[in-house]
Amino acid sequence: QPIKPYYTFVCGERMGYFFKDPSFGYGVAFSKVNEYEHITFDRHVRYLPHRAKAIAAKWTQGTIYVFAENATYAFTDTGDDPVTWPQERIVDDKVGVNQPYAFSLDKSGNGFVAHRLGLFAFNGGVYSRIPVSYFVQEDASGAQGSWSDINWTMASGNFIVVADDA
Repeated sequence: QPIKPYYTFVCGERMGYFFKDPSFGYGVAFSKVNEYEHITFDRHVRYLPHRAKAIAAKWTQGTIYVFAENATYAFTDTGDDPVTWPQERIVDDKVGVNQPYAFSLDKSGNGFVAHRLGLFAFNGGVYSRIPVSYFVQEDASGAQGSWSDINWTMASGNFIVVADDA
């Protein structure tokens, strides 16, 4: 049965597809090597913990980083069918993205990720403990603002894009 992906990405010699199935919920499908449209539910589909909705992904040096809204996961492509890959590794259970362009990673997996908690450096599959930047500003009442005060949905149709320019 065909899937209707809401996000696609290149991951080495495979294609990755995020989809929502009415029966099974959110899933991630990874094609057969060099056969970008060859996907079967029994051999090529993986699910994030708690069937979390995957929002964005990046392949770098054999690792596929998958970002949910409040978590980041890493899959290791062994070259075999995705269902035989090792269990996904939880990179972080609090930081992720809520838009597909809210991160920028280079070929070696280094870059930045924008989350409501701040802008985090991401190096070698590890987030910085402290955000590189976060919005802290007192309003008239003396309350502290935060990145969660940013209008992430931006109804005008624009996207928040993390641009990493060396």
